[in-house]
Amino acid sequence: MTVQQATSDITVISQEQIRNAGQSTLVELLQAQTGLELSQNGGAGTSSSIYIRGANAAHTLVLIDGIRAGSVTLGTTPLETVALDQIDHIEILRGPASSLYGSDAIGGVIQIFTKKGQGAPKLNAAVGLGSYGRNQARVGYNGQVGDTRFSMGAGYDKTNGGFSTLRPGSYGYNPDNDGDTKYSAHFNLDQAINAQNNIGLITLYNRDRVEYDANATAYDDAINQVNSVSGYWKSQFNPIWQSRVVVGRGENLSTSFKNNNAINHYNSSQTQYQWQNDFKLPVGSLTAIAERNEQQVNSSQTYTLYHRNIDALQLAYQANIAAHSIQASIRRDDYSDLGGHTTGTLGYGYAINPNWRARASYGTAFHAPSFNDMYYPNIGWYTGNPNLRPEQSRQAELGLRYQAGINQFGITAFENRVKDLIIYDSSVYPSTMSNINTAKIRGIELSGATELAGVQVKTNYTWQNPEDGTTGNLLARRARQHGTIDLAKSVGDWTFGAQAIASSMRYNDAANTTRLGGYTLVNLRTTYQVNKEWRAIAKLNNAFNKDYQTVSGYNTPGANIFVGLEWQQK
Repeated sequence: MTVQQATSDITVISQEQIRNAGQSTLVELLQAQTGLELSQNGGAGTSSSIYIRGANAAHTLVLIDGIRAGSVTLGTTPLETVALDQIDHIEILRGPASSLYGSDAIGGVIQIFTKKGQGAPKLNAAVGLGSYGRNQARVGYNGQVGDTRFSMGAGYDKTNGGFSTLRPGSYGYNPDNDGDTKYSAHFNLDQAINAQNNIGLITLYNRDRVEYDANATAYDDAINQVNSVSGYWKSQFNPIWQSRVVVGRGENLSTSFKNNNAINHYNSSQTQYQWQNDFKLPVGSLTAIAERNEQQVNSSQTYTLYHRNIDALQLAYQANIAAHSIQASIRRDDYSDLGGHTTGTLGYGYAINPNWRARASYGTAFHAPSFNDMYYPNIGWYTGNPNLRPEQSRQAELGLRYQAGINQFGITAFENRVKDLIIYDSSVYPSTMSNINTAKIRGIELSGATELAGVQVKTNYTWQNPEDGTTGNLLARRARQHGTIDLAKSVGDWTFGAQAIASSMRYNDAANTTRLGGYTLVNLRTTYQVNKEWRAIAKLNNAFNKDYQTVSGYNTPGANIFVGLEWQQK
């Protein structure tokens, strides 16, 4: 089933789109996508949160080549640590997907796929310089030799920050520049054994040393890593049965330093096993999956529980029958510490004519509490709550889409109700996390693309009402309105682009007492194709030097420029 036939709201960002987008980081790229909002505690490399359709950051599941590599202590994935130059393409699924992927997929799923080898082996490289002392370099080599496909690459990205993470007056403010240094690498290998069998290895490494403010008189920084490794065997047993076995491990390693002395560490690992079987039926196809995930914490803190296992079984059916598309899935996740949870999704699509398509879906999803939520030790003023229940979600959406060549238009209406919402509870001592809130999120998403006078136009707009079901307040750091417009024009070997990202006001806190003003950012870019192999690029981000905050008390980058040179062997 293609993306166009899917009954869920899915966006695919191709490698070409990533290359031409003008963004330097993954979180900047995601911020411009339909239904996604960003908050970040400072500049490059600092802690960030992505909200899909107004849901919490922990309600976004992130997969890297199918592997979970997030923090099991925090319950989120540090996307700010993942280098953009490793990525082949990204798939964004909006809406409930726990019946396909398990916990966390309440707001949606971000799937990152690293670069794979194809065609004759070729080298590529790039270098660049920019504001805030930025310097960047990467090199890659990928292709196919006989029955062997491979891709490898490494990257480096450093900035001196150019500003302090915190604003004057904020607790811990230190008037120094808070920089960031990233190292990244990937190596992927796929070997065809015969016409029916392939084996492969996928690896990813990201190491990020980021500076921040925590103590006005000290030098504070942290080393964060997001790593994954997986091996797979794919077999076509017969014309109707394909099987895929995956064994992988994802890691999120974090160590904090004060004056270059390590003060704590929080290391997460998730060892994952999956056996997927796809069957072609007389009508449609059936997928059956068995999974196991072994989560482990290694920390300087003495957690009351360090390890848990999740076993899951899933069935999914999909079919295209004339103008009709049907998708249904059900999944059971059994936690060694939380018990079992069953989720399901049902979707229907109808092709009104070759250009117009309508769809509807309903699904349930859940988010399991993190180790910090449940098993953090009693440190006097805070302790974990081992009696927490998973957050549960029920969602429905209706969509209509038009596509005729470059002309596209889509509208989606959605409603998401979350119960047993986990929040910080200061009404008890020591404070802890409790299932005492609910949330109701309704919204409408619009997206479109066309060409006017040779200018390619892409735009999206989201109106939403992400409310705390108990108080009626807006959920923290989420706006009622946000959107993007992107313009691109090619003139000979030149391409010029402009992008505006806008958000209405938000509140920094659940009580809605600290207001964050709305903002509009304008980013400009241009490329020049020197010849078939060389391309020059230039970017001016936040062109009008907008002073704004996505988290109260934290600075964001002002106007900054980047210039670079790219080489792709032909």
